[in-house]
Amino acid sequence: MSENNIPENNIINKINKNKIYKYKIYKHKIDILFILIIAIFTSSLVYLLINANDQLGIYCSDVFIYLTNSLNLAGYPLGKTSNLYLSPVICVITSLIFKLGYIDQIAIFTVTGIFFPISSIGTYLLFKLKLNRITSLFGAILFSSFSLNILWTANGTMDIPAIAISIWVIYFTILAVNKNPKYFLLAFPLFVIGFFTRYTVGFILPLMFLYILFEIDIIGKISVLRYKNFKNFKKSILVSLKN
Repeated sequence: MSENNIPENNIINKINKNKIYKYKIYKHKIDILFILIIAIFTSSLVYLLINANDQLGIYCSDVFIYLTNSLNLAGYPLGKTSNLYLSPVICVITSLIFKLGYIDQIAIFTVTGIFFPISSIGTYLLFKLKLNRITSLFGAILFSSFSLNILWTANGTMDIPAIAISIWVIYFTILAVNKNPKYFLLAFPLFVIGFFTRYTVGFILPLMFLYILFEIDIIGKISVLRYKNFKNFKKSILVSLKN
């Protein structure tokens, strides 16, 4: 009986493993499909917005400073370097396009516009941690459709790049706390990049630490340790008094 059951158990285990493997592949295919839908939708918006902003022109004075910094970094000095400390990440990326010989305002529109699909995909993945895939998809599309986001997309400002990096920092922080601490190797470097993209990203650092503290429940563990230490201290005093 036992000898006959061993092959049957092996076959059942193999069938179960194949089912689990196929289910995982199916889930990944759905995620890839939804991410592609978000990427196509947001990329189409970015293309339209780049053309619209190119015809409209630069309407935010900060963009002129970013363009000046990018030109200086690309080796086309304009004689003004006092503002080079402002938001260096986008300026460095834009300067790489300028070094290729394409010097136009569309360069910075494109660089800042790329972060719009990145932010929407990050929103989908962030929602998917707590919600189902369909709800997460509609949440990401809704996020991409907000007029406030569209207004500041692909216009050379740092708002959307800062939001995109912040979303991914929060996503990797949650994964690091709940699944694998190795994700901190992505969360903190991304935070540094986000900080130098727009300095206001620094405000999410306290939120990261608060999430880590409350999720790990360090305060509760400290109180337990204090209670145990107090009990041990009380026992030692009683023992010393008896002696």
